[in-house]
Amino acid sequence: MFDAALSVSPGRVPKSRIPPFAPHNTAWVADVIARHDVNIDSLEQEPHMPKDRVSFVITVEAVSEPTIRAAVDAINGFEFMVEPVLLLRVE
Repeated sequence: MFDAALSVSPGRVPKSRIPPFAPHNTAWVADVIARHDVNIDSLEQEPHMPKDRVSFVITVEAVSEPTIRAAVDAINGFEFMVEPVLLLRVE
């Protein structure tokens, strides 16, 4: 078990034609995390970022590595992701 921080950078337009950054993108990421039975401790978004490249950090409660990696793989599958999630172990 380890606590983790995910650095997420959504930006590309998904097939559903949602704008490059929309509140929905954050909700989709949170939904994936919830579907993997992972609890979010915090979510912090950098203020005043251009809307075509918004970054945010999600800190989650302690979870097994296979579980968080499965969630990260699912998040990386979204077409609005500009770069892969950066997964950091927090001990």
